[in-house]
Amino acid sequence: PSTITMSTTKFAKPQRHFSIALLEEHSFVIGLTVRLILMYVLPRLMDDGLLLQGVRYTDIDYDVFTDAAEHIAHGRSPYARHTYRYTPFLAKFLALPLDHKLDGNGFSFQSSLLSTKYFGKFLFCIADAICGYIIALLRRRQRASSSSDTQQPSQTQQPLQK
Repeated sequence: PSTITMSTTKFAKPQRHFSIALLEEHSFVIGLTVRLILMYVLPRLMDDGLLLQGVRYTDIDYDVFTDAAEHIAHGRSPYARHTYRYTPFLAKFLALPLDHKLDGNGFSFQSSLLSTKYFGKFLFCIADAICGYIIALLRRRQRASSSSDTQQPSQTQQPLQK
């Protein structure tokens, strides 16, 4: 039987492939970019029926959120939408493009990417990426602290003397 031996030096750093290093160092930006692209492309393909007829990408709860935002923008309660059971802050936050349809220069939010159809999706993508970043950061800290615990010499506790 043949055996494979690998010589390693105590202080040698393993060589990482460039693309893996890029993913590790810029995972938040890459993840957010992929989410935003998919947020813009998939609803257009799925909801508008360009890819599959009758298959929706957007969850029904998002329709509830945007309907509640329209109620807020028109001065009504978000709970006027019969299935709305979320915080009114969310409806108010999603109503921001409706509250500011035109600015002083005549720019319309309705014609931009941040229309009511996509504004909430944009916010949810950013919130999702931030949550993922926080989870990854906490996991790295947890791994670092557990590896430092295993590297320190264990101290034996002396019994208390009375």
